[in-house]
Amino acid sequence: MRADRVTRVDVKLIHLLFGMQAWMRAVGIRQPLRVTSGYRTPATNADTEGAAVHSLHLAGRAADVAVAGIPSAVLAKLALRFNAGGVGGYPTFVHVDTGPVRTWVG
Repeated sequence: MRADRVTRVDVKLIHLLFGMQAWMRAVGIRQPLRVTSGYRTPATNADTEGAAVHSLHLAGRAADVAVAGIPSAVLAKLALRFNAGGVGGYPTFVHVDTGPVRTWVG
């Protein structure tokens, strides 16, 4: 569901995403870091399968990302190196957020 709504995004999340993209560029990976889910309205979050009721997506503090040709497990390891918050590895994307540092596999 696309609600055509915006909110402030946590600058720490922007720094994390930029850092991940910069590291990939530095090692020769030219594909973009694609954000597949960022800010969610409460209605969108409620309609998102598996979404936490108090998801950090609701506060502009989380993003789900993917990179073509890069396995999610590899991308999750990169995100963990930044020690910036939560990292969840899923088959087709990686969740990153600026909450407490923690990891999980979905």
